[in-house]
Amino acid sequence: MIGKICLTMFCALSVCMSVVYGGAWPYEGPKRDVVTLVVTSNLLYPRMMAELIQAESRQPILLLPARSMDKIYFCPPKEKSPALEVSEANLTRFISFVNPKRIVVIGGPDIVPQRYLNRIDPSMPIAVVSGRNYQRIAVMLSDMLALSNLDRNFEKLDREIRSGKLYRPNRQSEEKSGASSQVPNPDGNAAAPAEPSVAPAGAANGEALPSLE
Repeated sequence: MIGKICLTMFCALSVCMSVVYGGAWPYEGPKRDVVTLVVTSNLLYPRMMAELIQAESRQPILLLPARSMDKIYFCPPKEKSPALEVSEANLTRFISFVNPKRIVVIGGPDIVPQRYLNRIDPSMPIAVVSGRNYQRIAVMLSDMLALSNLDRNFEKLDREIRSGKLYRPNRQSEEKSGASSQVPNPDGNAAAPAEPSVAPAGAANGEALPSLE
C-alpha cells in the first residue's frame, strides 16, 4: 500500500487532473455516499496525511491550492477516476452536492485559509485538526476515523522523506513556492500548539510546508 501511495503522491498534477466540475456527478456505481470529506492544502505533510487517510478509508479529498497554485481539486478514492477541478466560486455548491456526513480539515488557517471554510455550509459537521507535530495528528486521526494503519504508515513515510528517498525539493520548485531546501520537520515551529487539537472551523493553527510541485 505504501508504495502505491508514494507513486500517487508524487505524480504530476497536470497528468491526472483534467476534468472540470460543471454540475454533473461523473462517477458511476451504487456507493455514492460520502461519509468523510478530507480537506487540506497541496503541501507535503498535510497532503501525505490526506492520501494515507484516503488509501485506508476510501473517502475523497478536497485539495486546496499551495502557495504558487490557484486550483482546487476534488480527488475521488477510485484510482482510475480523474480528479475534478473545482473553481472557488463553485466551492459551496460543490461541497453541498457531495454532501459528506462530516468534514475533517487538516491544518490551521495557514494550511487551510479561513475563506475556504467560510464557503462550507455551516450545517455540516466540521472538525479542524491542527498542531505542529504531524505524527501526533496521525495518531489522533487514527482514533477519530477508526483507521488502524494511519499512524504507522505516516511514521514510515516520514522516515523515508527525511532520508531523502521520497522527496527532495529541486531549486526551481523552491523558488516558485518560497520553500526551504531542508526536508520539512513534522514537529513544526514554536508558534504552533505543541499538541494536536480538534477545533471548530477556523479556530486552529497549523504550519506551512513545501508543496509537492
